Amino acid sequence: MKFQIEINTVDQPSLCSFIMPVIFEKGKFKLAMSSSGASPMMTKLLMQNIIEVIPDSIDVMLDWRCEVRPYLKETLKLAFTEWKMLQKELCMYMLKLNRPLTTEELNVFIKRYQK
Repeated sequence: MKFQIEINTVDQPSLCSFIMPVIFEKGKFKLAMSSSGASPMMTKLLMQNIIEVIPDSIDVMLDWRCEVRPYLKETLKLAFTEWKMLQKELCMYMLKLNRPLTTEELNVFIKRYQK
C-alpha cells in the first residue's frame, strides 16, 4: 500500500517532495527564499542581510501603493511599458525616502507621465 506522504530530507534533496523556504513576514510584506536544499545556511544568511534593508514603514508604503494604484491607472492610462516604469520609479523613490509620497511629490510623477 502506498501512502501519499510528503517528505523533506534536507540532507538528500533529490528525495524531497517539497521545499521548505526561509520565510520572513512584516505585516503585509512576505518574503520566502530557498536554495532547494543546496545550502540552507547560505539561504538563512542571505535572508538576514535582506531583512536588514526592509524599512520599518513597509506596511505604510504598501498600503499607500494599494490606495494610489487605481487612481494612477485611471488618471494616466499608460501603456504597459510606461506603467511599469512609473511603478518602478515610484517604489524606488519611496524606498529612498522610507515613506509614502506626499500629494505634491505624487503630482510631480503624474505630470511627468501625463500626455
